[in-house]
Amino acid sequence: MSDHFKLVEHYVSTQGEGPNTGKVTQFVRFAGCDMRCGGWPCDTPFASDPKQWAKIYYKRTVEELYEDILNKYRETGALNVCFTGGEPFMQDNDLLCELFELMMPTLDWVVNEDGGFTIISKEPEARFLIEAFSNGSFEYPQKALDKVEFMMDWKLNGSGEGSTSLDNRLLNAKRIYGGIKFVCKDEEDFKQAIEVWNELKDVVMPETRFWVGSAWDVFPTSRVVELVLEHKLPWSLNVQVHNYIFGANVRGT
Repeated sequence: MSDHFKLVEHYVSTQGEGPNTGKVTQFVRFAGCDMRCGGWPCDTPFASDPKQWAKIYYKRTVEELYEDILNKYRETGALNVCFTGGEPFMQDNDLLCELFELMMPTLDWVVNEDGGFTIISKEPEARFLIEAFSNGSFEYPQKALDKVEFMMDWKLNGSGEGSTSLDNRLLNAKRIYGGIKFVCKDEEDFKQAIEVWNELKDVVMPETRFWVGSAWDVFPTSRVVELVLEHKLPWSLNVQVHNYIFGANVRGT
């Protein structure tokens, strides 16, 4: 069992995609990914390709990373924290759950004689909002499901990873709070996304949102919108706003 995380960067910007788009956010990017997505160029090869991240990664214990997160909050006020990669859940999951508990602790209380209650655990300096962008290939621990808003990237065949870890992905999709996004390389991917959605829509949590977007610079977003309308789909469009603000694949944005 590891005693530390492997990171490649930790910075503050505004969230560029998903349900928290526009929020000032801390991005904690871990090193390592179990997928390669050879169907299009990965937008974070420095975090996914072992030959690249091995040259730049740095280590943090749970306590060190929590202190880093607190310091970023003190500097910027950013309470939304996005764990991403690579694949965040390639890290030691026990360590991740320890960190989540520090960031969003479960408060203990006692009931008073008058029917009120008194909190007996120490209030943290800040209670963070936690989100994770993940491919769903590793079974999520219950402690993470209790505290994290997930944006699960359901890989389609155009990525080259459409059949990877399907059992875990299906299990996770049924249990998460958050959303599931499809990234389409072409219209065949879009058709597959509809098939997956038909399989999942009645078994996921009621609040689960479905998102769709295009692989950057591969499939026109305008065509994605046309297909959503054509098929009368109750999906949200996922656009990586940061790519339009800062340029495609610019680190630290």
